[in-house]
Amino acid sequence: MSGATISRDETLELRLKALRLPSILEQYIELAERAAAEGWSHVRYLAELVTQEADDRADRRITRLLNDAKLPKDKSVATLDLNRYAAPLRGQIRELMRGEFLAGATNVCLIGRPGTGKSHVMAALARALVEAGHPVLFTPVVQLVERLLDAKKNLRLARELKRLDNFDCIALDDIGYVQHDRAEIVALHVNLDKMPELRRETFTA
Repeated sequence: MSGATISRDETLELRLKALRLPSILEQYIELAERAAAEGWSHVRYLAELVTQEADDRADRRITRLLNDAKLPKDKSVATLDLNRYAAPLRGQIRELMRGEFLAGATNVCLIGRPGTGKSHVMAALARALVEAGHPVLFTPVVQLVERLLDAKKNLRLARELKRLDNFDCIALDDIGYVQHDRAEIVALHVNLDKMPELRRETFTA
């Protein structure tokens, strides 16, 4: 059957579209011809199709998570110079990149003087978590506070908190630059504390 040409199947393609299997839709002809040429079993052909779909779906999910994360483009694991930090701190950074702290909803605070790379480390950690499949939001604290205050003013706070709860980790940058009324900040913390799952935040001082 070497060199066999496989015809397209309109009914099959409609069903693949309905089932939202775009990679199988794109690849089934090419892989069928390869299967015929190389003598694959039906099971191997199916396995190849499903593997391609699963891999592409995982790639699309990571791309979507990266878009949702709002990470700074110039701050990643690849651009982070770990050698500038002492060995114990390098070990802590590598441990955090594994994301085990998320299971315990543990807050992580990055504290240091201006210019020591806190935001870069946090962005690199956030990207590592995203690449491991975790939904993450990276945002300056000022923007998040303004967003929540606006939601509270317009009676949308519950909806906004529910949206934030979709993230496994919220990376809050520049926490020291918040300049809102203390009463408003306290009120926001009270609302955030109502949501146990939202206690998964990475802070930078």
